[in-house]
Amino acid sequence: MQRYIILTLSLLLFALPDIFAVSRKKQFSMGERQMYVAPKVGIAIPTHIGRESDEIAFSDVASNGFATGVELLFMQNPMLGVGCELGYITNPYKQQYWDNLAMRGTFDANYKAASAMAVGRIFLSETRLKPMFGVGAGAYLIHNMLNFQSKWQGTTSDETVNYTTNIINLACLAETGLLYKVGRGTFVSISVCFNLVPKLKEEIKTSTDPYTFVERQIVLNPHGNENNFQVKLGLFFGLRERYK
Repeated sequence: MQRYIILTLSLLLFALPDIFAVSRKKQFSMGERQMYVAPKVGIAIPTHIGRESDEIAFSDVASNGFATGVELLFMQNPMLGVGCELGYITNPYKQQYWDNLAMRGTFDANYKAASAMAVGRIFLSETRLKPMFGVGAGAYLIHNMLNFQSKWQGTTSDETVNYTTNIINLACLAETGLLYKVGRGTFVSISVCFNLVPKLKEEIKTSTDPYTFVERQIVLNPHGNENNFQVKLGLFFGLRERYK
């Protein structure tokens, strides 16, 4: 009997590392729950991507801004997830570019967008720290505003400019990041996402000066696209237990 006890204990000692490894893997798997919701917050960074060096780009006219959103993620298995993300970004105008107008009158501008994107993600690990990659596609509702009230009304070089753009544009994204388990069914994420918002229509608007009756053409959205990077922190909460 003593031999059997010693043999059993020896087998348990050899098996303990594998038992703990399996337990750890199961504990850290994101497959514990099927559905996750994640509020997110971060920064939105305009880029020059998609424009020639001599063209006006989104990074010329807009500064770094604020990004927020919420994502609903459905886990197909611990390595694959699909979902949708609703987002909102706002970028103030870049003073270096618009200072010339700001010094000649009252000036304000901003670049805002709401987005709805379908997203697919691959998770490269089932441990506590999970690298991830994702791609997505959807639409941006773009709202751009520029308002310049000239101090010297009546001159051809200082006419008031005021326009608002509201358009829907197709978009896609590529993302990379890390997910870290902080509790049962709870993960913290940090991600870097490139959003491609191409071919923003450069409309030409004609305005007539009320004093001189001189017509002036104004180019709306001269930056041509609103491609941007977003760096965001998120907190994923599990909503539903895994089907048995």
